[in-house]
Amino acid sequence: AAGPGSGLEILALGGRRVVDQVQVAPNPFTPNGDSINDQTTISFSLFKVHTTRPVKVSIFSLDGRRVRTIEQTVSGGAQAFAWDDRDDQGALVPPGLYLAQIDAETDAADVSGQRVAHLVGVVY
Repeated sequence: AAGPGSGLEILALGGRRVVDQVQVAPNPFTPNGDSINDQTTISFSLFKVHTTRPVKVSIFSLDGRRVRTIEQTVSGGAQAFAWDDRDDQGALVPPGLYLAQIDAETDAADVSGQRVAHLVGVVY
């Protein structure tokens, strides 16, 4: 079970998990150009997806502003999305806490999709 402040999970209708086993590593990460922990990887397992579908990882500041969207077309199984601490315009984001939100569609008729969010720390 997750402890306080370690993550937020919203299950799809019926309690079926589409996105599971979410990990963010390293967390926090230090994008200071020294080639050590300069990016973080958001990895997860994707279930109930049998054909390729778009999956989005959106990075939000804590005030709710979307700073980055990373989208890939994937099928089910293990997934990994890298974030290099840059916003959609290519600028470094300020140090702080950010929310990585995973949005996935599914093939199952009785499941509408899945959204999972996890905190990510950026430090310099």
